[in-house]
Amino acid sequence: FWVLSTECTSPACKSSPQLYNQSASSTYKPGKYTTADSYADGTNVTGVNAFDTITIANFTLANVEFSSVRTYTPRSAKTANDIDGIVGLGFPPSIPANASGGDLSMFYNKPVFSAMIDAGIVANRQFGYYVAPGETHAVLTFGGYNETYFADPSATPLWIPLFSGTSSWAVPASMFRVEAAAAAAASADTSTRVAFPAGTLAFVDTGTSLALVPESVVSLLGSSYPNATRRTIGTSSLYQVPCAIPSNAPRVSLTLGTSGAPATLLLGAEDYVVDLGQSVCVLGFAAFRNSSVLVLGNTLLRRYYTVFDYGERRIGFALGKGRTELVQASGGSASSAERISHGG
Repeated sequence: FWVLSTECTSPACKSSPQLYNQSASSTYKPGKYTTADSYADGTNVTGVNAFDTITIANFTLANVEFSSVRTYTPRSAKTANDIDGIVGLGFPPSIPANASGGDLSMFYNKPVFSAMIDAGIVANRQFGYYVAPGETHAVLTFGGYNETYFADPSATPLWIPLFSGTSSWAVPASMFRVEAAAAAAASADTSTRVAFPAGTLAFVDTGTSLALVPESVVSLLGSSYPNATRRTIGTSSLYQVPCAIPSNAPRVSLTLGTSGAPATLLLGAEDYVVDLGQSVCVLGFAAFRNSSVLVLGNTLLRRYYTVFDYGERRIGFALGKGRTELVQASGGSASSAERISHGG
């Protein structure tokens, strides 16, 4: 959880829509540690930890720990005005049984939603996340989810249980596939797909702009997309492409969940081509150092309304409002979030 502050010395902070002013807060308490966060799209922040009372909508939480940002490097000039902070919504970490001494709050502070549950602010242990087309705005719903942001408000989410034994928003991942631009017959050519080893985890993360995936996925998509050029942007190794999406740009699919109940999520080029500003566009899949882990950020989440269910330990996907339904190539047996309805 971090917010840009009036103490920030970076030029990008000066254009932020809002800045946290510790001098104007009677409930501010200083922390003891410096903080630093780096993201795959090149965004970097540094700061110091602090404590204060926060208000979201009509509820208040006291003594919440966060990072008060002192330096901020956005991914591009285009995004400098888009955000003024990030709120982590993960599970609370467990303190090791052998931990002792010192102030452990820096490493084991309670996430905001977990604090809301403990304070009795929300009874339903779910939250829903929606990104509007063009990323003009987003909507976060605490204590449930809002079907009016589904493409079909009568639909029910496609639920995928969390990976067994993990306390993270992570689900099993089994395959990435590059499909034809139109829904053509499924090819038997294994060069169009990457099968992940058993035990591969896909973390679903609203705080990640891109999708971080194994090198094999990045190479497959880059070699399949017209006029793609390998680049390193910030800390990300990915492919730069023309911002005008060609008619023969491929669709891609991700198969998540267990082998007994696989679920396929489809993406069109309009979903995975990311505009970084200044006429620079990239494929939203960047190579990750860990080949057995995927981090699925807004490359995926801008297409699907996503429900995070603390109580049932699962994640739900439904096609988001304003998105056009895609049809999976024939031959697939997995369920798809494109067409999920009550009782279906």
